[in-house]
This record gives sequence, C-alpha cells and structure tokens, in this order.
Amino acid sequence: PIVKSLESMQLTGYISRANLESVLRSKVTEMDDSTACFFTADRPFPRNAPYLDFNPWLDQSPIQIVETTPLNRVIDTFRALRLRYVLVVRNGALVGITTKRDILRRIHTFRGVHRYAPAGADQGGRRA
Repeated sequence: PIVKSLESMQLTGYISRANLESVLRSKVTEMDDSTACFFTADRPFPRNAPYLDFNPWLDQSPIQIVETTPLNRVIDTFRALRLRYVLVVRNGALVGITTKRDILRRIHTFRGVHRYAPAGADQGGRRA
C-alpha cells in the first residue's frame, strides 16, 4: 500500500511487491541512498538528479473494505472478485491489509479445523 504520509495514512494506491522489486532491480545501478522516489505525478520531477517514478505501476483504485465489514461480506467479495488481498481502511486511512490466506485461516479457526491435522483426525490430531 502507498500512503500520503505516515501521519495521515491516507491511501494513495497500491503497488505489488513483484512490481516494486522489478523496478528496483532494473534501476539498481542508477540509484543511491539519496535517490528520490515518486509514486504520483502530482509534483514535478527533479531535473538534474536521479529519481524513480513508480506512477506507471500504481493502482490508484485498489479494492478496499472498511474495518467493520462483516466477515461473510469479505468472504463473498474475495470469491466474487477472485482477490488475493484487500486493503482495510477507516475514514480513508489505511489500517491494514488482509489476504486470502488470512481469511482462510479465520474460516478454519471458526470451524475448529487444524491445518496440520490429517484428514479424518479429531481436533487433537488423532484418527477417529
């Protein structure tokens, strides 16, 4: 997730880890610790200094849910849109991210299913 500032946590967009790594790998020889990084085009780029422009990889409308969204609606959203993640917000400010894996763990917790228990085993991991 990309936010305007750590103070406001106002969500600007999302860039996948794979895209970030790809851009950084391709530009690593041109960068140093002072290289400016831009995620939006709302200010001018420096003229005589190296910079990285991540704007082409920024999803400015990532799927978001409010933190009070019921779990069944979150599950329906993941299924309907075939999502791997959603950003969780409160009044437009990022408060977290939840993934498909997080949701599946929660479902299994509610059902009392242990991930590593063999099929047909009871909750103690013993075969019935």
